[in-house]
Amino acid sequence: MVTSRQAGTTHSQQLLTLDVGPMAHGGHCVARHEGRVIFVRHAIPGEVVRARVTDSGPQAKFWRADVVEVLEASDYRRRHIWKLADALRAHEMDRLPVGGAEYGHITDQHQRRVKAQVFRDTLQRIGGIHLQDLTLAHAPADGEIHVVDVGERHSNGLHWRTRVSFGVNDHGVLSMKPYRSHELIDLRGMPLAVEDIHESRLFGGDFTGAQRVDVVAPGGRAPLALVVHAEQSRAEEAGLRQRLLRIADVEPKVETIVLALATRRRRHGRGPERRRRRRPQ
Repeated sequence: MVTSRQAGTTHSQQLLTLDVGPMAHGGHCVARHEGRVIFVRHAIPGEVVRARVTDSGPQAKFWRADVVEVLEASDYRRRHIWKLADALRAHEMDRLPVGGAEYGHITDQHQRRVKAQVFRDTLQRIGGIHLQDLTLAHAPADGEIHVVDVGERHSNGLHWRTRVSFGVNDHGVLSMKPYRSHELIDLRGMPLAVEDIHESRLFGGDFTGAQRVDVVAPGGRAPLALVVHAEQSRAEEAGLRQRLLRIADVEPKVETIVLALATRRRRHGRGPERRRRRRPQ
């Protein structure tokens, strides 16, 4: 049974002590408080946690909350593999965790189990499909879904993403946002990305004038390709083209840079319209 044990308010933020239920889509676990569904991030099914409510309202169909303290930990909990994405560390430092690594506090093997459970439940709930009723080629003897790790062995969940998208802060530094936030957190690396991205000099580069930078390692390693998104007027004012050329000179792993510019034009009787054009560098 999924329940809430007690509630409290600290520094104008509501804290709930929750018994954590099953995993849902997107890295959330399901809990309940006074009959209301709460989607809890950074938890593991079966845990007892103290969570800070991040989104609520008397008319809301469900609330959202982030774990700030683990009272009874799962056997499958580990120290988060990425410090900036660790909700417990972030709470201690009075900041938000970076989004995009919601399973990093769960051991790799258990991650695969809960992801298989989520997939199976989604098939049943939305598609009305029950695996035990299907005849599948090469189906496992137990009739269950098994998620297989196709990455490097003993990677510990790191260095598997070949495509990453970054924001750019006011100082031109590659950044990422916390979940459901517009705040930007500076990065010195991206440990979920393949090593040629994570260890590159891009994180010391100056992307002033850009809005977003997509970095791709097509074969899981260098050479890297960059797609840099910017508004044309701001890019020209900041000298973005010259900055990108300097970044390419400093980081030999970068082979291709595409500058995707958005221009504005005034339409009759209406506001500005955005148009995109891409310019290879």
